[in-house]
Amino acid sequence: MLVGKRVLTIDDSSTIRLFLRAVLSQGDAIIQEADCGEVALHMIRNNPPYDLILLDLILPDLDGIDVLHKVREVDTNVAVVVLTGMGGIKSATAAVREGADGYMEKRDLALGSDHSEFFYALEQAMEHRSGLVAQRQLQQFKTDFYSMITHDLRNPAGSVQLALELLAGGNTEGFSAGQIQLLSLARQAAEQLNNLINDYLDFAKIDAGFLRIEPASAELCALLQSAASLAAVQAESRRQRLTLHLPDAPVYGRVDAQRLKQVFENLISNAIKYTPEGGSIDV
Repeated sequence: MLVGKRVLTIDDSSTIRLFLRAVLSQGDAIIQEADCGEVALHMIRNNPPYDLILLDLILPDLDGIDVLHKVREVDTNVAVVVLTGMGGIKSATAAVREGADGYMEKRDLALGSDHSEFFYALEQAMEHRSGLVAQRQLQQFKTDFYSMITHDLRNPAGSVQLALELLAGGNTEGFSAGQIQLLSLARQAAEQLNNLINDYLDFAKIDAGFLRIEPASAELCALLQSAASLAAVQAESRRQRLTLHLPDAPVYGRVDAQRLKQVFENLISNAIKYTPEGGSIDV
C-alpha cells in the first residue's frame, strides 16, 4: 500500500481530485493536490520530495507532457503515473516514452469498486522508478570508482612520463646506444600509458552519461598554442620541428575549451608519435 507515501495529484477537475483523495486515503497516503501545471511545479520545487505524482495530461495552462519534462528536471526519483480519459491511450503511451512510469484510464477508477488493481499499478510504478534510481546510483558509483582509480594512476604515470621526457631531452652523451634505445622505449611506453588512462577515464564518463560538454566562446588559436606548448618537450626529445601556422586575426568559436584542447593535444601527440625522429610537424 501507500502508507506514509507523499502523493501529489495534478488534475483541473475538482471532482477527480476529490475522488483520488478518497481512494488514496484508503492506502494511508499523504495527499496534496494541484489544479494546474504551474501550481504543481511550484509545489514540487518548494516542498519535500514526493514519492508519487498522478498527472492528468490535459491541463488548463500547460501540456501534460511538458509538465512531465519539467518534473524530471527537478526530480528524477519521483514516480509519475499519467491519468487519461477515454481515447487517450496514445498520449499516455507517449508519456511513458518521455519518462512516465505508467498510465491509467480514469474510467477504471469507478467509485465503490475494488481498487486493489489501482494500488498494485501505483506500487509497480514506484518499483519501476526505484529500479531506475538504483541503476543510476550504481552507475554513478562505478564512474566515481573508475575516476578515483584513474586519478590515482594518472599522477605517478604523468610524473614518470615527464621525467623520461626531460631525461631524453637532456644531455645523453654518456649513454650507450642501447641505453638511449631503452630510454626511448620507456618514454613511449609512459606516453602510451598516460593516453590509455585518459581515454579510459573519458570512456567511463561517456558510458555513464556523465561526460559534460559545456560550450562557451573561446579563442581557438590560443587553445591550439596551449596544446602545442605542452607537446613541445615531447617533440624536442625526438629532435622534431613543431610549427604552428596560425592566422593573424583571432578565431573565435563556441566550443567546450577543455575538450577541444584535449582533441588538439591528442592530434599533436599522435603526429609526434608517428613522425620519424628529426622530422617536421606542421599544424
